[in-house]
Amino acid sequence: MPDHEQAREYIHAMIGHRTRISEAERDVLHKLLDTPAVRARFPSLTHEELCAIAASLLEQALAPPPRKWRRRRTG
Repeated sequence: MPDHEQAREYIHAMIGHRTRISEAERDVLHKLLDTPAVRARFPSLTHEELCAIAASLLEQALAPPPRKWRRRRTG
């Protein structure tokens, strides 16, 4: 599995099923992504790439669910 996919799964596990993350929690997440353990786990990815993956996951979590369309019953 490419590092991008592994990193995506790893960061998703860090975030969990949260729908809201505060700025302070986002800052902590970015600091965690810059630790030696994470950098050693994903050596081919830069810190900016890891943060971009985290940002995309957070955007997906905040996106509204798809709207369900109902058929209107007529007479």
